[in-house]
Amino acid sequence: MNLNKTSKIKLYKENILKFVLSQKDKNFNVDKTSELDFIIGILFLTEMNRYCKNNKISIHGYYIASSLINIFTKIKGKLISNSNLCHADINEFYVNLANNIDYLNNRVDPTNQVRSKINFNLSKLIIELNPLFELLIKYKKKHNGSNSDLTLSYSNVSNGQCKSISDSCKQNKNLKHGSDKSDSSDNANNKNTKEYFKNYCDTKCYNCWVENILVTFFYILLITAKFMGSGEFKDPNLKKLSEYYSNIFFIYLKVSCEEISDEKYLFELFDNYIEYKNKLNYSLIELKINSDTVDEIINYLDSVIIKKLSINNNKQIIYK
Repeated sequence: MNLNKTSKIKLYKENILKFVLSQKDKNFNVDKTSELDFIIGILFLTEMNRYCKNNKISIHGYYIASSLINIFTKIKGKLISNSNLCHADINEFYVNLANNIDYLNNRVDPTNQVRSKINFNLSKLIIELNPLFELLIKYKKKHNGSNSDLTLSYSNVSNGQCKSISDSCKQNKNLKHGSDKSDSSDNANNKNTKEYFKNYCDTKCYNCWVENILVTFFYILLITAKFMGSGEFKDPNLKKLSEYYSNIFFIYLKVSCEEISDEKYLFELFDNYIEYKNKLNYSLIELKINSDTVDEIINYLDSVIIKKLSINNNKQIIYK
């Protein structure tokens, strides 16, 4: 993460590292944690601090942020390789949620209305979050019948780095990707691959990445951030923001994990990225929840995505 000294996300990352390294029991390996993983923790802290500022309370959210980083790394592993998110990871999240509330109770006046609201609504938050975590744990990337959303590429992750094994792709209706004509010599292999993917998907499956996994995760992140700064545990607007964040992070992960040679597909990814980035920015402004740090996060993701979405490695995509 090459950022200047005044960068807010740089300062957030340094504070997260300082906190995690100070803990006896570390919930993730900092040496194997990617820049994107830290962005997850930074997004949570940014959102929580904004609510705290509005409600005039001061706490830190590093316990929860570290758990969300751990969960996000496990989710990536679940989607890309054979790693699993388990109940122990969720239990750790709840313990760290309790640690942060304990920190709040030890430092904020007992008469504070937000503190009282947080403690009163904690059980309701857990009831709200638990089925969402269960969805993340139980989801097996298995499809019922149709493989219309599936593609024919494979990727794996080693020590936080994405390595492309194949970049061939087929129709993805959610990303408006048109099907490609294969050479006759590849027809047999493609047929076998398609038969396999009738049941199991790979990293290019939109439903797995976005609709079934990332939207749920980002809603957990955003609603927990709001709760820790306000005591409120429901907000329909956050579900829509979760969709926007999910699509942006999906495209980031896709272009970071794979060398995509199909020019048409690159344009389509770029169009989708612009669409969801604009939706996110517009919604943040409309809801009056935009911030300099969130802008910096989006700009960081933007710089990586735009660099990756190039044609033949030397011709930058130009949005028209």
